[in-house]
Amino acid sequence: MDNPNIHQNLENTSNNATNDNSIFIPNGQTINVSATIGWIGDAWDFITPKLVMWIVMVIIYGIIQLGLILIPHFGFILPNLLEPLFVAGIIVICEKQRTHGKFELGRFFDGFKYKCGDLLVVGLIVCGIQIISSLLIALIDGDNLYQSVFGDIYSYINFDSIITYNDSESSFLSLMISLISLFLSTACSWFAPALIILKNFNVGKALSISFNAISKNILGVILFFIFMYLLIFLSTLPLFLGLLLTAPLYMATSYSSYRRVFYKKEESSNKL
Repeated sequence: MDNPNIHQNLENTSNNATNDNSIFIPNGQTINVSATIGWIGDAWDFITPKLVMWIVMVIIYGIIQLGLILIPHFGFILPNLLEPLFVAGIIVICEKQRTHGKFELGRFFDGFKYKCGDLLVVGLIVCGIQIISSLLIALIDGDNLYQSVFGDIYSYINFDSIITYNDSESSFLSLMISLISLFLSTACSWFAPALIILKNFNVGKALSISFNAISKNILGVILFFIFMYLLIFLSTLPLFLGLLLTAPLYMATSYSSYRRVFYKKEESSNKL
């Protein structure tokens, strides 16, 4: 179900002169490799004016994720299945804050109210990619298939199995499958929630454009994730308290990266 309020109140104001005179690029654009680090800087500038509210949202999201993981027999899939819906809510919060200067926590669940079906399809595709990857790795390494998919929830969700294999002839192939799976699931889903919830793209178009946008900026994306996860690691050192800053920072990059890749400044018409 479409949300007329999202498209009328948010997206219709995003290109006018009162904002930043940006124009939307439907297929995304290639940006400088170093510019992807700017996603983090943009996200920081974005969350700091409403930092307390962002921290509150992170705590709520963390409690929800923990509850989902602990659900017997479904905890392995629900976090990934529902993640696009939560990301869509974060995107709407960001768009609202950018265009109106307001942080509306209730928008966090907009993905469950609008375009829910399309966002669930994105989650299903991501889960499918990861399940197929887990099954292939189990077959290659000779592990129990059921245990590989349903048993180790933590490693399944976070791809920790990449570094836990025993030394064997098949470990390199397993590593490659894990990396390919990680790339496919990330590339397809990174921009898809924003394109669906804000631009009303259908699932196929959103997945395709997201994949292409990530692919043509792949070096910058790799640099971004290295730098971002380094920040997250460092933030865990002081009793994990730093996560109260890096978690909302990471969440906001889903929007700041979307703005950098799919928008550009409109050139002045006064040039001779």
